[in-house]
Amino acid sequence: TIAAWSFLGAGIVLGAWWSYEVLGWGGYWAWDPVENAALLPWLAATAFLHSVMVQERRRLLRLWNHALVILTFLLTLFGTFLTRSGILGSVHDFTQSLIGPIFLSFMALVLTFSIAVLVARRREVRDGGTLPAALSRETIFLLNNVVLLAIAATVFIGTTFPLLAEAATGVKLTVGPPYFNRLIVPLGLLLLLLMATATLLPWGPLPRGALRRFFWPAIGAAGAAGMLGLAGVRGPTLAALAVIAFTALAQLAEFHRGAQALMRAERRPYPAALAALFGINRRRYAGYLAHLGLALALAGVATSSAYRQESDHLARRGESFRVPGYVLRYDGPLVARRPDRLVVAAQVSVLAADALEAAPPGAPAGRRIGIMRPAEHLYPQQRSPIPTPAVRSSWRGDLYLVLLGVEQDGSAVLKVISSPLVAWIWSGGLLMALAGLVSIWPTRRR
Repeated sequence: TIAAWSFLGAGIVLGAWWSYEVLGWGGYWAWDPVENAALLPWLAATAFLHSVMVQERRRLLRLWNHALVILTFLLTLFGTFLTRSGILGSVHDFTQSLIGPIFLSFMALVLTFSIAVLVARRREVRDGGTLPAALSRETIFLLNNVVLLAIAATVFIGTTFPLLAEAATGVKLTVGPPYFNRLIVPLGLLLLLLMATATLLPWGPLPRGALRRFFWPAIGAAGAAGMLGLAGVRGPTLAALAVIAFTALAQLAEFHRGAQALMRAERRPYPAALAALFGINRRRYAGYLAHLGLALALAGVATSSAYRQESDHLARRGESFRVPGYVLRYDGPLVARRPDRLVVAAQVSVLAADALEAAPPGAPAGRRIGIMRPAEHLYPQQRSPIPTPAVRSSWRGDLYLVLLGVEQDGSAVLKVISSPLVAWIWSGGLLMALAGLVSIWPTRRR
């Protein structure tokens, strides 16, 4: 399950990266039905991976875990059904065919058979105990499952409701990003709080002093929120980043606590103790690494969504204009004929932010720090050109250019998008996938 979960997570992140880098709309997730279909089994598998640890340790949630396995497989089939049945009006809908009714019948057969077997053998999957305490890692894992399934149910309803409404009434409806964002953002923040709490709590009943583990992550999150507030971050974004900081610091605190214990027990230096943690309990610390990757990715999502800036510019050859963090100079159009298409690009020089002030009147403006070439591809069989954006990415943010058109006099219409911390999304998502593979890498038991 971890291997499949890791590859599916990597696929979701790479799909978002492809949408951002290739399609030219400046975003990475649009709550498209097929994007949602890929996310649904990942959420169910994530719930299973957490609750199955409770089964390993306490012989609890056994029936629940079997149900989660069935649900994950059915959601995988559901995603295939969406993309192969031809019922979607999506850019990701791969075919129009008559396979839909056959696939629906197959899904119904799988569901009926799986539930029948589970009910028939329910006595063999009874729990062998009870939760050790109201506040324990086991209880938090169960609440974590509830929130993950609530997110999955929200996505499933938003994805299938337009299809059901059209089948029943013949009217095409759409469920857009406002629905998903309004419901999933608070559930996601609650999930992060549960994740941090489960990381800091031990298994079983709470020993004396266990709640002290929350002190430094909470202080660090409060300090991060204070600094972000001074930097001008406000409202829901500030609250979200504070929760994300608390989650990330909880994972780092557990790494620090484990390394300190090794230093005391085996007198290792701190860097060697940190590295040795993965040899002693690879699954545990790879899980913390996956949590840290999720926190990084969500920090990028929250910041790039709240502080994205977009503007359109009509620029003549040699003209400069200011955008957040840079000065851009349009150097002119570039045209290339290929065997199957005509490529029209705009060469744009990226100058330092103070370039306009530093240049004397009539002189070329500033030091060039890069060149970007957004383009349009014109195919004979296509009525409208296909844009290819140009992206300048750094850990602080992205500069994103889209060529909207080139006039007869050589001037160009450019869309400029500035988004902070987008690279954190790709880094965090791939860190999660790598952490999953690290957790199942063969190792000697100690």
